[in-house]
Amino acid sequence: MSSTNPNTQADHPAEPPRLTIETVETLLHVRFPRRKIDGVAVRELYEAAAQVSHGRDPRMLVNLEGVSLVSSGVMGILVTIQKLFRHVGGQLHIVSSDPMVVQQFEVANLHLLLKVFSDLDSAMAMFKD
Repeated sequence: MSSTNPNTQADHPAEPPRLTIETVETLLHVRFPRRKIDGVAVRELYEAAAQVSHGRDPRMLVNLEGVSLVSSGVMGILVTIQKLFRHVGGQLHIVSSDPMVVQQFEVANLHLLLKVFSDLDSAMAMFKD
């Protein structure tokens, strides 16, 4: 008598990674393919930022396209990254075209501390060399 495991890979296609990091010259471009940011993704985001902050003039672009909810934990880690980068002369830019996400930053008054752009081209253009 044979049995099948209901949790096999064939039955459950692989989920996309929590975040992807693409390095373009001296810029880290972070995306969230699952369209949500869980605790593990927050930790991975911070670890990537901490690692790049040891270099000269680190630059990170956090692309929130497709993400519809930004938790207080995510906002907190973005503030922490911003402070870390400022200390070493780095830059952090955030992209979201979702008005609800932008509003979350505004309600928390974080738009005064963090640079949130509505499109990728604007965010890229504002990085200082």
